[in-house]
Amino acid sequence: MWEEEAEKILLVDDEESLRRTLSDYLSFKGYQVKTAKNGEEALRLLGKFHPDLIILDMAMPGMGGVSFLRKIMDDAGQPRHPVLVLTARSVMREFFDGVSIQGFVPKPSSEKEILREVERILAPCRRVKANENSGVGKTVLICEDDDKRIGDLLRTFQSAGYEAQVVSTGPDALQVAMSNVPDVIVLKEILTGMNGSKVAGLLSEMQVTREIPVVLYNSTKQLKSSRLLSQGVASVAHKKIWSTNPHTILKAVNAVFSVNNSAS
Repeated sequence: MWEEEAEKILLVDDEESLRRTLSDYLSFKGYQVKTAKNGEEALRLLGKFHPDLIILDMAMPGMGGVSFLRKIMDDAGQPRHPVLVLTARSVMREFFDGVSIQGFVPKPSSEKEILREVERILAPCRRVKANENSGVGKTVLICEDDDKRIGDLLRTFQSAGYEAQVVSTGPDALQVAMSNVPDVIVLKEILTGMNGSKVAGLLSEMQVTREIPVVLYNSTKQLKSSRLLSQGVASVAHKKIWSTNPHTILKAVNAVFSVNNSAS
């Protein structure tokens, strides 16, 4: 079964164009995003969607941001979810003085500016999750052919304490895995020449590599009609994820070690 472990964001804003463009941008960056045009709609979504962060506009028709915040406060008078407010803090200083809000972004702001705040707010939670299954002392072999994603994956795994090595093709992954056996292998599924699942199948047939846990990943857009991931990988692929978000991939790798540790 494929797991969706991307961090979840609820975007609440009455501007349709902002909801559409910011939602698309954050989704492209690997987040799972739900949108609502006012507080009432957002409250209904919270019944079945549990966000890691709420991005909240203040001035909306119907239930606005202030009323929505009051609805989601706990007994101590604080929001039950981290909140990033889309407004200048000085506009509502009196209200926010007693409320724990994780960040403020003035409107208008660019998607990149909002993303920086999102990353800043979620980073401490990621460090806590990473520390629960620390990669200190563990080696990871990453097979990825996109230069930007390579950089993102390296930073993410190195920040979690892993020693990371990168190759860009399936044959290179096989060669490195046999000569310098890593603790875990992270494979992109769609690769030129030899797909990740084929590599995983070959690894499972060789004595020196058959016990190495493998995490296969790719986006749903790239694999809508692919059946490759079900071929020949059951004995080696502990995790398969529909995501290219580096933090989601790291979480899947940590989960592999967590399962192995509990079984030993």
